[in-house]
Amino acid sequence: MDLAKDCLKNLRPRLITDDVADALKARIDFVDSTINDCNAENWDDRLLWVGAFSHLNANDVLNAMSRQQDPEPLFAAGRGGLRLLHLYGDADQQLDNVVAEAQVSRHFINKKVVVIKGGGHALFYEFQSQVVEEILAFVTE
Repeated sequence: MDLAKDCLKNLRPRLITDDVADALKARIDFVDSTINDCNAENWDDRLLWVGAFSHLNANDVLNAMSRQQDPEPLFAAGRGGLRLLHLYGDADQQLDNVVAEAQVSRHFINKKVVVIKGGGHALFYEFQSQVVEEILAFVTE
């Protein structure tokens, strides 16, 4: 099942296009869709992310978007009791985490789900202290 929201679905073909200008613009749009409320406070970080992403060629991006993965060993571990912490923001522009939550809920019997209000795709960046707090609480339980 595809977890991508329309934002990401629309970016995919642009990220691998031969049109160099549009491919670069798509990389900027991708970075912007990971950080909600990008402003002067995080502008330098945004520029670093765009710069790093601009060095990936179309084949690298295609591989990242289309590589096949077998989730069954992980799901089996989840059914066997492997603990899972699922953190996500309710304002993620790229992924439908409600669908992801439903998928992992079928397999993980020992899970904790934390939804951070206003959090985007770069939850670790936008809500660093809350994410660290949740991870520390989870690993010390």
